[in-house]
Amino acid sequence: MYRCVVILLGNLHRLAGVSGASEGRDWQCLAMRTDGLLTMIEKSARYAEDYKVGDVYDLGQIIVTPEEIIEFSKKWDPQPFHVDERSADKSVYGGLIASGWHVTLLMMRMMNDSGFISHETSLGSHGLDRLQWLKPVRPGDRLSGTAEIIDVRISRSKPELGRSLTLRSCETIHAKTCTS
Repeated sequence: MYRCVVILLGNLHRLAGVSGASEGRDWQCLAMRTDGLLTMIEKSARYAEDYKVGDVYDLGQIIVTPEEIIEFSKKWDPQPFHVDERSADKSVYGGLIASGWHVTLLMMRMMNDSGFISHETSLGSHGLDRLQWLKPVRPGDRLSGTAEIIDVRISRSKPELGRSLTLRSCETIHAKTCTS
């Protein structure tokens, strides 16, 4: 396993105090702790105050296919090592690799599918503070994602809004080393 993507994002959330929805609610029923990670077991509204600094959420896994790599890259990042297997074999990478932008969007998909993003309260993101692609992602790789809460803030000017900063990572497990 190796880390291939590190993203620092901020998400805006409506605070429960506005709707009163979070008061006295048992949020432990929404996430289950396994091996030090929190796994969302129910997709429901979560507010800024429901995220605790230091909590790490499991975002699930996704397998990257060669067809997806080529299809995405032909449209959005048509470099030879992303779209043509023969050219990729001759490149410094020695084979086809996914576009970093493709990997970033796969991570976004994992955040959505896992329930980490609360569709009822998320107001989007301010953007990325840092994005790195540390290792190439190849066809057949299995991506595994996590999101660690590193800060939660309530807006001073708009106290009905809060923001959580998260460090999101994606690790690649090569298909040849995966067990199922």
